[in-house]
Amino acid sequence: MKQNVRRDIIVTGAEAMVKCLEAEGINLVFGYPGVAIAPFYEGLYNSDIEHVLVRQEQNARHAASGYARMSRKPAVCVVTSGPGATNLITALATAYADSIPLIAISGQVSSKLLGRDVFQEADMRGATRSFVKHSYLVKDPDDIPRVFKEAFYIASTGRKGPVLIDIPMDVQQAELRKQFNYPEGVVIRGYKPEIKINPIQLKRVVNLLDQAEILKHDAHGAAEIRNFLVGHAGQVVVVDQVLVDVDLLECLSVHKVRAQIILVSELVWTALYTYLLDLLRY
Repeated sequence: MKQNVRRDIIVTGAEAMVKCLEAEGINLVFGYPGVAIAPFYEGLYNSDIEHVLVRQEQNARHAASGYARMSRKPAVCVVTSGPGATNLITALATAYADSIPLIAISGQVSSKLLGRDVFQEADMRGATRSFVKHSYLVKDPDDIPRVFKEAFYIASTGRKGPVLIDIPMDVQQAELRKQFNYPEGVVIRGYKPEIKINPIQLKRVVNLLDQAEILKHDAHGAAEIRNFLVGHAGQVVVVDQVLVDVDLLECLSVHKVRAQIILVSELVWTALYTYLLDLLRY
């Protein structure tokens, strides 16, 4: 039976990680344990957060991705260092392409061993640079609350996507010097995801959608997309919200649109034009 233990004065990095997940409303994580992430799992034992044990790390990420798609909120997967962490890369690339909000927590070798090619060390920030919205290597346990708050915010705003948090084992074991305090808000310099739609670009999108051969096979779906875009001119529109509001998940053609047109307001015209030309070729 799990014991709910509160230690407000002395909190380890691992316990802080668990508290952060609880503060974000996470009640389920997917993972595969290992030595470098063992302190976190020890902290997780005293939490009400449920853990789904997978048989390979890539499965943890894909399972979390499916959970995020269904729940429409960020999901979490947890792996150990080295090959355990690198097994995530394909799943991270999939989540990035499909704009799925995920938090990947990977254990890492002790801080003093970083960069020395020790057993099961892998530069996860470098390895995943092309497949995540952002990544963190936590070197101070007192940074954990801020890092987790920023990670969830980045993953779930703008064009949604995966965020990696790489935490060395000694940081998980170390005690916070300050009292644990989870931030209420986030201020990230240079990250302003809410941008209003350019009405000229929106009009061009609508016109090209009218011409797209692939959507002519589903007249209802095409009309729903067109009407929604026209009706929401000047507002921030995330394509995930488009699909929910107009109930187009059963329209196969939408999956092509969904993979690329994630945040209409953030797409430059060149990229959008190229993509829609590809639609016209089908």
